[in-house]
Amino acid sequence: APASAADDRPRVLYVSSNGAGVGHLMRLMSMARRAERTQPLFLTLSQAITVVREQGYPVEYLASRQVTDVPVTAWHRLLRDRVLDLVDAHDVRAIVFDGTWPYRGLFHVVHERPHVHLVWSRRAMWREGVTNPMLDEADRFSLILEPGEAAADLDVGVTTRLRDGARRVGPITFLDTAEQVDRATARAEMGLDPDRPAALVQLGAGNINDTSSLLGMVVDALSEAPDLQICVTRSVIASEAEQLGVDLGVMILAGCVVGFFPAAFGFLYAHWASRRWELPLRESAEFSLKDLDELSSRDESQLPPFWLSLLPILLPVVLIAGFTILKMLVKQYGYDNMHQYRNWRWYKKYSGGPIADLGSHQIDVFNWILKARPKSVMASGGTDYYKCEWYDNIMAIYEYETAAGPVRGFYQVLNTTSHGGFYETFMGDQGSITISEDARKGQFFREVHAKRREWEAESETKEVEGREAFELKIGETLAPDGTKDPEGQRLLAESRKPVHQLHLENFFNAIRTGSPLSCPPEIGYETAVSVLKVNEALAAGRRLEFAPNEFVVA
Repeated sequence: APASAADDRPRVLYVSSNGAGVGHLMRLMSMARRAERTQPLFLTLSQAITVVREQGYPVEYLASRQVTDVPVTAWHRLLRDRVLDLVDAHDVRAIVFDGTWPYRGLFHVVHERPHVHLVWSRRAMWREGVTNPMLDEADRFSLILEPGEAAADLDVGVTTRLRDGARRVGPITFLDTAEQVDRATARAEMGLDPDRPAALVQLGAGNINDTSSLLGMVVDALSEAPDLQICVTRSVIASEAEQLGVDLGVMILAGCVVGFFPAAFGFLYAHWASRRWELPLRESAEFSLKDLDELSSRDESQLPPFWLSLLPILLPVVLIAGFTILKMLVKQYGYDNMHQYRNWRWYKKYSGGPIADLGSHQIDVFNWILKARPKSVMASGGTDYYKCEWYDNIMAIYEYETAAGPVRGFYQVLNTTSHGGFYETFMGDQGSITISEDARKGQFFREVHAKRREWEAESETKEVEGREAFELKIGETLAPDGTKDPEGQRLLAESRKPVHQLHLENFFNAIRTGSPLSCPPEIGYETAVSVLKVNEALAAGRRLEFAPNEFVVA
């Protein structure tokens, strides 16, 4: 229950994530209604802050990281400081968080205020295969609650294996049984046929006409059931545009067109009336006639410019409507939405995945150095981090048959770290060489037992991981007469350009002047075959052989 001014019950801070609806917030308010021996205080990232206020609870709003668009670490510091202020100002004894991913800022709070207990309200029914690192941080919480679910018998999510570390309670509802209306009354108020089956759908904000949204897909699937009545609840944070299935930008543009004519008429009428009628100024509680005379006689140069006064209105209109126009253009060129346009390499419709986009350059180097095509490939990886269509991490092993014997090459694509950059290393019994488009990474390592060469005495070396490495410097090669080799100087000049500029120049010059491509189409095709087989091997879960005719353009 809401607290009174003289309340001495211990204070509990309820913290909810933003989510796509109000489920997290409603669950916390349901707890607060029944925790009569404590005083509730809310901090929410949800736009539904007014719902909490309507129930009489003190509540504060904190903009989410997505809204503020600040770096992750900066936002977590902001959350930590805000929660610390609330803990100190209200003598908070416990923090209850409801969401799937507890924020690190909360861990910092209980570390600095060890007397404060941290509780995680962790819902069940996680999608199969979905997990997150916070599930391994159970020891950071004083208590983990798992609310019951009506469909608990169908739960196949990761939390089913973690129930020993959680206190399971019954389903949490906002209304008590006595406050609920009976089935017949509810159906009558909603206009439902009492004799036909009905499905009530509430999946957060969204619209039922957008089949690419979760809500739209569920309603579309339920529509195939014969004689089923479908009821979709309206989220308190959903806009009218979302509920009607109309893009917000389209609604704004249409409103501008429709509103232009009455606004123009009103402006012209006001201009005409101002010249025809003289309306006397009237005093108010805030302003006397003298104040009003001074304001009306003020020189217009002292007032903000007209464009600046319109900016608070025009800026959101231009940004939202502009984004709508951009989405229309994106759809015109084959993308379903802006996310697909910005992240095209993750979708099977547009790309072969990161292994094709990133790996093709370096696997091509394998084939070039070895002067052979791969014989087979095996791969491991998955969609472990970004949860997109294509694999976000892959480790592939190629097998080659060369004139010198069998060779195996290992290649990996990692999209969660920048460590190491991009390079190729070739290792043999005489030494190892590392090459890269990044000219700073060229190095040669000689095996201890390998015969020393004459040129080693004139080469610069440095220590790398405890070993002597010869630096491969572009432009340092000498001609027989002791001068700098001209070809090396040309390569040095080109190496100072941005990494991908050389590819672009070669491509455009081939179109403009007919100069030969550094990578002819036939070689590019062989590389594509080599790379795309990795996706097939990963999906098959076994080693796949290359057939010789696969490398030939049909």
